[in-house]
Amino acid sequence: MAALSVKYRAIAFDLGGVLLDSEEAHEGAARRAASDFNLSVPQEKWPRVRGGAYEDFFDQLLALPANAGCRLRPMQIVLRA
Repeated sequence: MAALSVKYRAIAFDLGGVLLDSEEAHEGAARRAASDFNLSVPQEKWPRVRGGAYEDFFDQLLALPANAGCRLRPMQIVLRA
């Protein structure tokens, strides 16, 4: 039986900002998506996008009375973010 060749000695996973500070990039993507779909986002909602799932964030936004006219589902917005 031939010995297995090991190509990698380690794999690193970045669990949402542990190794790289990616929160600004994620918030920027969420802001662009909200703008693209003309969603109203109160300032106090923005911290919720950090460390959470985009789908949950947009679900909360779509539940706001100011966004009642938007007939999109959260995942439709996420796929465009």
